[in-house]
Order: sequence, then C-alpha cells, then structure tokens
Amino acid sequence: MRKSVIIGLMAFQCIQFQANGQEIMTTMEKDSSMMEKKCCDITKMKDRHIVTAEYRQYLNPAKGTVSELAQNGFILDEQAMEFALKFGNFPKLYYYQQLGTLAGDQYVSLYGLGLKEKYLKDFVKHPNIIVAPYVEVGIGFYQLSVTRNVNSNSIQSALNGQIQENRLDNFSITGDLGLQLGFTFGILGSQVHLSAVGGYQTNLPSNWKTGHSLAFKEKLDLSSAYFGGKLSVYLVGCCKE
Repeated sequence: MRKSVIIGLMAFQCIQFQANGQEIMTTMEKDSSMMEKKCCDITKMKDRHIVTAEYRQYLNPAKGTVSELAQNGFILDEQAMEFALKFGNFPKLYYYQQLGTLAGDQYVSLYGLGLKEKYLKDFVKHPNIIVAPYVEVGIGFYQLSVTRNVNSNSIQSALNGQIQENRLDNFSITGDLGLQLGFTFGILGSQVHLSAVGGYQTNLPSNWKTGHSLAFKEKLDLSSAYFGGKLSVYLVGCCKE
C-alpha cells in the first residue's frame, strides 16, 4: 500500500513538472514573438542610411566657357571632377573642380559648391545586386577665377599687388539621368553598397555675373557625360522578412 502511494506521488510530480515546463516554453515563445513583432513594427524592414561618398569625372563640361577662354589665351581643362557626401536623409553636398593650365602669365580655374537630390528605382529584386536608373536635380554656386601676371612662384608677387585676379559668379540648376550598378555586402552590423555610376548631366545655362548682379552675355553650360563610383553605408534593421 505504501509503495503504491509513493509511486502515485512520483507520477503526479512528473506530470506537474511536465505541465509547468510546457507553460514556460509557451510563455517564452509568446514573448519572443511579441518582441520580434515589435521590432519589425519599429524598423518597418528599412535599413537606415548613414553616409554616402561619391566621385564623378565629367568628360567635357563648360564647353562654351572653355572655348571663350582659349580665344583670350586662358587654358581651362576640358575635364572636371566632383566630390560629394550625403549624410542620413539630407541632400547630397558636392564640390565641383575644373582646373586650368598656366599659359604664360595667365591662369584660370572653375569651382562649384551645391546640393543635389537623387530619385532612383532598383529594378533587380535581389538583396545583393543593384541595377538602378535614377534622376538627380540640384542647385549650385560656381565661380570662375581669372588670374594675370603670374610670373613668379613667390607669395610676394601677390602681396605687392603684382598679380591681378578677377572672379565671375554663376548660380545654376542642374539635372542628370544616370544608371547605378553595384553590389551589397554586410560588415559589422551594417550594409555596404559599392557601385559604379554613369550618365549625362545638363543645366539651365545662366549668365556669368560680376558683383553678383551685373550679368554678361556669356553663359555657363555644364552639359556633359560622366562616370564615377560611390560607397554607401546603411544600418541594418533588427529583423528580416
């Protein structure tokens, strides 16, 4: 009789322990599911952009300005470069540079600074491949620096007023069509996009000015094909579909 009671108690304890274990596992599964759902609701499956660095080489911009300068003995390079940085959801900040060549005692260069915003559509539904045509619009301030009497490599020639420098200003609205080709890979909890870009940029040609108001008849036309590359870093969301 005593043996039967002991066996019954042991069986009851086993059944109770098993029931408690199942209840704990069910609770943990529910908590995990709720945390995952909450995580996905917060992130909405979108990686957060951190920073993008981009480089472009323009093949033949400012053709009219290059020609007009050459007729007056100033040599401006036919090619130009552009460096850009984009942080978070802010527009891209770019710096444009088109250098010249010292001809005799004359030198000229063209610089630009502005903002651009890109709209693109990725046509390939693959997490590691990028094939995305895009449209980009921007606005920038450009300055043409014209220097004469550069016949010495000493700063003294500028301090004594020997060098003569004039600057022309230009505000311009740009737009371009392009294609971005690249791939993505993960590193240290982030997603890195490495791409090649290429396309054609144009602008609304605007008159060169002096004193920010007095306009000349000559205009700046930035139309040119370009190519380059870009590197983007994104913070990966905490859950996946």
